[in-house]
Amino acid sequence: NDAGSGSYATLRETASLLGRLGSWDVAAAVHLLSTDGHRDGAGGNELVGATAVRYRFTEELKLTLRNKVVHLVGADTGPASHPFADHGYDVWRDTASLQLAWRGDSHRLRVTPYLNVGIHRLYDGFRSLDFVGGGNADLELKPYRWIDLQLGLGVEHVSGKVENRITGDRMEVR
Repeated sequence: NDAGSGSYATLRETASLLGRLGSWDVAAAVHLLSTDGHRDGAGGNELVGATAVRYRFTEELKLTLRNKVVHLVGADTGPASHPFADHGYDVWRDTASLQLAWRGDSHRLRVTPYLNVGIHRLYDGFRSLDFVGGGNADLELKPYRWIDLQLGLGVEHVSGKVENRITGDRMEVR
């Protein structure tokens, strides 16, 4: 646990947990930050939460599930001489992945599919929902002490929707 406070009503809290029970490994963390900012309208907050669970079938074969959520709320106050009113943003992002890892005496294989989702609400009227999904695989072979062969493959797909709530325009993201 780590906590702090500072100027402009700034508060910060971070807590984490690690554990192992039999073949299970777990990790969790949360980070919170809140501030009023250095002038009117400059405040904001953030939340980051992360979890991971790993199951060890054997010492050579492991399956890991990870998830991370981020929430940001804040504002663009503009210059002090002409401050902006209501220039806020509200952003959510969530990333999840699953990894299967296998390690032998002279080889290692990892396969990791993932999905990232974002929701952005911006002060200028734009709102977006996006998806980034894909995966990667990597293989490491060490046939001799002085040879290390690494092969990898990655694939990714991006899609989403963007909307200008002021004009009503909508567009697809590919």
